[in-house]
Amino acid sequence: MRLKLFIAFFILVIAISVRADIYKQVKVFITNTEDIRQLSGFDIVNFKPGQYVELIADSAGFAFIKGLGYRLEIVHE
Repeated sequence: MRLKLFIAFFILVIAISVRADIYKQVKVFITNTEDIRQLSGFDIVNFKPGQYVELIADSAGFAFIKGLGYRLEIVHE
């Protein structure tokens, strides 16, 4: 009985930790439309040519975009 309870608890902890990644809506300020090619792998929500792109990124994607050197604004966490 204890073994079954332990296994159920373990599976619950794993399931919670797997879904713990947080997604953000991020506004990425761009200088030209060519910059969009670097961001093509993300879900683009809004876009104003030559000014900004709003997209959805997880924590790894956010770090990637930040590493590219763009000015960012978090619209929604």
